[in-house]
Amino acid sequence: MKRRKRIVRGFGRINHALLALALSAMVAYGFAGLPNLVASAQPQEQPPIPGGPLAATARNQIAALLADKRARTPAQRKIDSNLLWRIKQLRSEPITAQLPSLRADVQPALGGLVEVDIQADIDDALLAQIRALGGTVESAFPQYRAVRARIPLVQAERLAELAGVHFIQPKQLAVTAGMPAPAPGFDARAALVRSKLTEVLGIPAARQPLQGGPIANKVNTSEGDKTHRADLARSTFGVSGAGIKIGVLSDGVNSLTTLQNSGDLPAVTVLPGQAGNGDEGSAMLEIVHDLAPGAQLYFATAFSGVASFANNIKALRAAGCDIIIDDVSYFTETPFHEGQLANINSPNNGALILQAVNDVTANGALYFSSAANSGNKNDNQSGTWEGDFADGGPVSGGPLGGAGETGTLHDFDPSAGVSTFDAATVNGGRNPALFWSDPLGGATDDYDLFLLNSTSTSIIGFAANIQNGTQDPIEILGLSSIPAGSRIVVVKYSGAARFLHVATNRGRLNFSTSGETHGHSAAISPYAFSVAATPAKNAFCNGCPVGPYPNAFNASNGVERFSSDGLRQYFFKADGTAITPGNLLLGGGEVIQKPDITAADGVSTAAPGFNPFFGTSAAAPHAGAIAALVKSVNPSFTQAQLRAFLLTGAIDIEGAGVDRDSGAGIIDAYSAVQAAVSANTPTSTPTKTSTSTPTNTPTSTPTKTSTSTPTSTATDTPTSTATDTPTSTATDTPTSTATDTPTSTPTDTPTSTATDTPTGTATDTPTSTPTGTPTRTPGAAPSVKIFLPYVAASP
Repeated sequence: MKRRKRIVRGFGRINHALLALALSAMVAYGFAGLPNLVASAQPQEQPPIPGGPLAATARNQIAALLADKRARTPAQRKIDSNLLWRIKQLRSEPITAQLPSLRADVQPALGGLVEVDIQADIDDALLAQIRALGGTVESAFPQYRAVRARIPLVQAERLAELAGVHFIQPKQLAVTAGMPAPAPGFDARAALVRSKLTEVLGIPAARQPLQGGPIANKVNTSEGDKTHRADLARSTFGVSGAGIKIGVLSDGVNSLTTLQNSGDLPAVTVLPGQAGNGDEGSAMLEIVHDLAPGAQLYFATAFSGVASFANNIKALRAAGCDIIIDDVSYFTETPFHEGQLANINSPNNGALILQAVNDVTANGALYFSSAANSGNKNDNQSGTWEGDFADGGPVSGGPLGGAGETGTLHDFDPSAGVSTFDAATVNGGRNPALFWSDPLGGATDDYDLFLLNSTSTSIIGFAANIQNGTQDPIEILGLSSIPAGSRIVVVKYSGAARFLHVATNRGRLNFSTSGETHGHSAAISPYAFSVAATPAKNAFCNGCPVGPYPNAFNASNGVERFSSDGLRQYFFKADGTAITPGNLLLGGGEVIQKPDITAADGVSTAAPGFNPFFGTSAAAPHAGAIAALVKSVNPSFTQAQLRAFLLTGAIDIEGAGVDRDSGAGIIDAYSAVQAAVSANTPTSTPTKTSTSTPTNTPTSTPTKTSTSTPTSTATDTPTSTATDTPTSTATDTPTSTATDTPTSTPTDTPTSTATDTPTGTATDTPTSTPTGTPTRTPGAAPSVKIFLPYVAASP
């Protein structure tokens, strides 16, 4: 009671009603006895679901859908199956006699128009035809054969009849790699109460200092600044990222002005028309600015489609960005192609974003991408299945429409048993997808994907497009959620056995493997980094790892349970040729190490909805910002040097050495900058002679370095703002090199007498191999290519 009286006297200028309200808030938010809701951020696990056969009703429904597939007209074969059955529903037609209807996630917007992505040979006549059919053109990229438009769905077949149209599908969807913030625990609730009280009482709030210069109103600083020892690197070596341009791609920067007014962000150059929508981009920019306050920041949205995303990656490099960071994945990104050169006519542009990453890293940039949040096998959070197709028996007893084609079910069970389905063990995930090891734009083996209810008696959704030589080996269900207990079925409609990748995109599977990280986050360039996440401070959930803040990261820290794992197996080069011709199964292709490194998440930002900011979306900007600190030591460092510095002193966690969950480990800013400073500091040894003339002058010899000039900077102008005007002037032909791109290596590092230079930083020999072996079907595993540092592949 005495303590309460002192509090009341201290707040004597407050009326009793206001004090009562404040105390009520403390009761509501601050008592430790309130339930801890953090665990609710994690989906609730279902008991293991035994495998087994499908019910006869489901098998009959699948067989009927495959027979319907065979009967499609030429125009219908160019339309995604998710649109085809939605068109039937709009016409009040049954999908098949055995399957009258399905849940429709493809819904017409106001005015009856549906947003679609069209792959076509683009000219003025095509764009005019889209408008003549009642549609509107949102963006057009002739160089990528990509149009985003809104059309009346009932006109899709007429549009597909045009000779220049190759494929029409629902708008390609993307997801950021941020995780929903868990419900606040006691400390967070108490902090919220304190902040609200200071606002009401007019008490000035304490501000955390901003490294690199005082800003009076800054709200907070990422805890990753301390756990990565970036603050120590700045104060010790005087680095800030000055002179380095960093580009960020995410959803949007809605709160940019507010965060600039609060001092949490400096000036940011937003590419024209590319501000996007949302605030995950704002939160990422905050993290970059917290760690590298001297860097110049740029932003472009990645949410306007695959072609727009790829174009904006190149546009940021053309604007001079030395480091580019993103946290966005498109569900159509292939796991099996190393890129997509201009000769590949992919209806989904399945490796176009990856190719853009290849292009900008070839031009001198460093690229950092979130590894994604789809879980890892080691923590039993995997929603991925990878392995060779295994015959689980026919869908039905007879051929599908003749010609000897019989649908064959895939067996997911790695044991001697047979299970023709894999079960979702949690509520969660979305847009289940199937990929197989055929080339983009040249799939001759035809696979289909089905989602059944928990009793295997009825179909919830399906994806069954035609693959007969010019299509992509991709099937994606248009479902925004995957119910717990629902069952995934893969059918080989025709063709040969292939290596499969099934993704549930943050779901969880009963039969699961490692190997989720894919798409542009798994780019083959050694200067493209896939970044896993580890918490800087609080745990994401009960049982999740806890960070060391305010201390630095150490070897006891662990990767987030939701952080996606590697390795990544490729079967095709960027030009579509097979890496191992004749072997497209587990023992073929090549395997590379992904993720590359690990960085902080679960940090504070002032962006609305991102405090705390969990997910590999938060990890990637921490890593990119540290790269900026390193590069600012000497902007002329080569990419190989920068990679070596970043990996110097990485804290080994998870499996010993390089592993499939954390890569080389947690990046340490102090060690990386220290290595860069040591390599950048010339040393010399005096020469003793017997002459009367002093000769104690340093005689360091500059290193002989490469002076190759980048030649492939793309200058495509973004054209994804809403317009009905065709952008036929866009081109893939580079027209100039980026003026801010270094074209030579440092010339001030002596080679003859340098005694302070680390000896293990810039070598061309791999130093370790991954210890985490993917859990897949048995077979001879291909060799693993480790980029520590880069070993150039043989031509």
